[in-house]
Parts: sequence; structure tokens; C-alpha cells
Amino acid sequence: MTAKVKKMEDKMKKLDNPGVEAAAKPAAGNTGATGGAKPGGAAAGAKPGAAAGAKPGAAKPGAKPATPAKPVDPGDDKDCAGLKLKDKSKKTGLASIKPPGQSAAMQVWCNMDIGEEPRGWVVILRRENPTWKAIAGKLKFVSVGTKGVWGVNSNDEVFYREGSGWKPIAGKLKQVSSGHSVWGVNANDDIFIRQGTSWSKVDGKLKQLDVSSTAKQLWGVNSKNIIYRRTGISADKLTGTAWEKIDGLLKHVSVGPAGVWGVNANDEIFYRTGTFGNEASAGSGWEKTDGKLKQISSGDNAVWGVNANDDIFIREGISSSTPVGTGWRKIPGKLKQVETSPSGEEAWGVNSGDSIFHYGSLDFNKKFADYEKGFGTPSSPNDYWIGLQNLQKITAQDEWQLYVSLTDHDDKEAFAKYKKFKVSGANYKLTIEGFDILSTAGDGLTDSNGVGFSANDKDNDGSKTSECGKQYQSGWWFNQFCPNPANLNGKYHKKGDPFDSRGIFWREWRQNKNLKKAVMMLQQKRGAKPASG
Repeated sequence: MTAKVKKMEDKMKKLDNPGVEAAAKPAAGNTGATGGAKPGGAAAGAKPGAAAGAKPGAAKPGAKPATPAKPVDPGDDKDCAGLKLKDKSKKTGLASIKPPGQSAAMQVWCNMDIGEEPRGWVVILRRENPTWKAIAGKLKFVSVGTKGVWGVNSNDEVFYREGSGWKPIAGKLKQVSSGHSVWGVNANDDIFIRQGTSWSKVDGKLKQLDVSSTAKQLWGVNSKNIIYRRTGISADKLTGTAWEKIDGLLKHVSVGPAGVWGVNANDEIFYRTGTFGNEASAGSGWEKTDGKLKQISSGDNAVWGVNANDDIFIREGISSSTPVGTGWRKIPGKLKQVETSPSGEEAWGVNSGDSIFHYGSLDFNKKFADYEKGFGTPSSPNDYWIGLQNLQKITAQDEWQLYVSLTDHDDKEAFAKYKKFKVSGANYKLTIEGFDILSTAGDGLTDSNGVGFSANDKDNDGSKTSECGKQYQSGWWFNQFCPNPANLNGKYHKKGDPFDSRGIFWREWRQNKNLKKAVMMLQQKRGAKPASG
């Protein structure tokens, strides 16, 4: 065989098996073409600029046609990313989604700012440093209760908090109170109750009133500081039937789970004996407590107030054995008026310039039923838990990915991502898979894969010797080796506090240090590249 013939046969063999030569060379890149394709993605043998496979027979044997372009995702209302794809102008805020397989929509908080396309994540847990956060708008008085957040401005115009904004309500009031129903008084001290979409006038005159969220009770004072209690309030008669005069003189009064509290013209503070945990009672007398306040608000095991200098205080140590509490703790900030939520864990207030502020610090040492239903407010800038029932509904169909955002007390940030997150079954078993190795926080959840949810009154950790939910005073997917590598539902600790294994932590990132902030978010997998943070 001549050298020329041998060379021709070698060329034929390479044509019959084009991968032979390619195997000896470094890969040209993920172009969709087989070995031998040049960087840029042109099919082997195709002319420069010609699309691979554009003409039959143009490409050499073994080359693949170019992958067709994916259709543009039009978006949907299944999750926050779907809403963002439908409307590029959609911003972070309260939104309504309808997860796959669910007949009813649910209100969630959507983070539309994080990561790469597609953006849009459903916030399922938010732990924030409990501080005052400014809320857009101007009000001279604000009230929070089971009927939501209400307020009045300097022109006595009435507003209701809707989503992340304020909805104007017809009518004029100088003060409003949100509780089992919404009541208010106008500049003439006339009394009104909100019924349906209008205000109904109630007999009597009061300069200030307060409505309980947890019992059908209303207390108020008139222009002479005489105290009254509304009687006969029921589901069938929300306006009540009569006013009962109460002994004593107060300029401001409040009724809540911690009982009835008030302040007099000298800013002295009083508790109504026999009303703690028994709001339906008229009480039997007034017990003076230490301190001075110009305005006061009664919540659950907590009483808030402000003094003449607009300093803010919360009463601690309130219980059935010590209904007047043990002392006042000063809260940073300045407000001319404050009102606590029924739980006593949140508060709203306004300052001397009518700027609005919200404060939140929820107790996560709750029962299993509370974790099922969820707690906190999605539109609140502070603590929030979406609820196990909602998590189960959201993740029932399709695949959902999880993004965890963490911040330490030095304001350093890190994240962890997982390709699969699902909650299922009566014990809300966690399925967590596909930890992203590019995550900067490390893996704090894989050890909880396949574990049910535990709380202080329900143990699903699989351990025969410990009850993690009770021991660590929170609800989480604790495994049998608790404490886990992470617990984001733990007790909040401020900067400088010693490490507490019952606190908020993620060991893979900050060993033996409690965290300042943690947010967990879900996004439906849509086939596009997920956000990487």
C-alpha cells in the first residue's frame, strides 16, 4: 500500500467516525453540536454564518441541529414569579396567588427584587430585628385590632390599612378604635360604629373610646373624664344597649386581654381590679401603679404607653398572679400615641409630626395549631409565619425551590438554596433536596429531610428521649439529634447577647451565633434558570 493510499484510507475512517479526532481535543463548549464543532455553535462542516442543519446535507454526519428557542413564559398567577412574568412592573408587596390544584387564591407577600430572572418569591417566614419601621402616610391617631389597622389624619379623615397602602373611608372622626368592631368619635364627641360600609350613630358623648378585640367590650371617657362602659354588646346587637358609669376619673382608658388600664389628668396610671383575663367584668376598683403616662394601650400580657416626653414604655411581668405587672421597660423611639395589637407582640404609633410607625416582635414559642394556621401579618415589615396549612397547599403540586436569606448582627449576608421543597401529610413532613453548592451560608436543612414538624405541644422529631419543640421553645422540623444545624423560628436575641441554642441560628454559616434576620421564600420551578441571590 502506497503512502498516498494509506493517507486516503485514514481520512475515510475519520469521516465514518468523526468523534475519534474530537476525543483527542478539548471540548469546544456547550454549543449543542457534537465533537469537532468550533466555538460559537456552528455545526461541523457548516459554512460560517450558516445555521446548523439549515440545509439538508450541509452538516457532516453526526452533527445535531440547533436547539429551537424556548417559547417566552407568559406568566400566571400560580406564584410570585408568574405574576412578575405577566407584569414586569410588578413590585415587592402584597399579592394574590393561586397555587396549582387550589380552588381559592391566597394573599402572600411577594419579594420581586431578589436574584436573576425569573424574579418573584413567596415569603413563607420572616424574622426581623424588632424595631420601629416607618410606614408611608400621615396620621394623628392609629389603631390596630382584629378589624385591621385604622387611623385618622389631622383633617379628621378616616383611613383603613389595605395591603401596603391606606384606603380612604367616608366620614370624619377625631379618634378611631379597631377591635371586635370599629368605633370612633368625632369633633363633637358624637359616637359612631362601623356597620357594613357606613357609620351608624350611637347614643351618648365621649371624647375617647377603646374597643377590645378579644371580647365584646368597649370603654370610654367623656369631656369631664367620667368613665363609661358599654353594656349589652352581642353578635346580634353590636351597638350594645346602654352605658354603665364607672367610678373614678380618667382622661384615657384602654381595654384588652391584660384588663382595663387608664391614666388620669396627672398622668398617673391605674389598673382596673378583676379585669385581667376577664374583660367582660366591670371590675371592682382602681389600683394605682408606678410611673406616669399620658396615653395607654392594653394587649395580651403586655401594656404599652407613652409619657409626656413621648418616650415609649411596655409593662412587663403581667400575669394572672401579678396582673399589674412588675415594671416598665423603655422602648427606643419617640411617639405621641401608641397602640398594641391584641397579642401584645406588635404595636402601631404616630409621632409629633404625624409620621406612622410599626413595631413587631412575635413570640414563636407557640402551639402546633398556631403553626398550622400561621401568625403575624404578611404585609408587616416584621415577624411573620405563613402557616403549615398554607405551605402544604402551595407545595401540593409541581416542584418548588427554596431560597433562605440570612443576616448576622454585623449586617453580613448569606444565602442557601434548595432545588426541592415540599410539606406533606398530617405531620407536615419536610422534603428538602438539591442543596446548591454555590450557597454562601452552607447547608442547614438537609438533615431535616423526611422529618415532621414539631412544636412545644407536639413532638414529631423521632427521638425517644427528647421533645425538641418543648426544649427549644419553638416550632421547626427538628430531627432526633436536636438542636438541628438550623432553627429560624427560635427566640430573637439582640447584638451582644450570648449564644442561645433556643435562638435563631444557622450553624454552617455562623457557628454559635444568633442571627439578626432570616427570610425563607418559595418559587415554583418554571424551567428557567432560578435566582441565585
